[in-house]
Amino acid sequence: MATATKDKPKDQIESKAGDPPDQRTHKGAFALAVWRKEMTSKDGRSFTSDNLSLQRGYKDKDNQWVNKSLSFDGREVSDIIALLQEYERNTIKRG
Repeated sequence: MATATKDKPKDQIESKAGDPPDQRTHKGAFALAVWRKEMTSKDGRSFTSDNLSLQRGYKDKDNQWVNKSLSFDGREVSDIIALLQEYERNTIKRG
């Protein structure tokens, strides 16, 4: 999803409900935000669920911020890392 705004810098990630993240980190043009939610399973066990948003922001030719983001569950991080590592290995082989 991409959005363009004049006045919202790339590092101000909020949830759809407007809640600020519990954790935020940046690397280059990327920002990662984490929202933690306490949950209760059907059998009464408590656990924490993490929802993550990875965002890349840049200014377009009209000098407006464009933010592209991907939201996912914390349990999916290992799969995403594996895909990126596979890409990196294949790129090095071609290199």
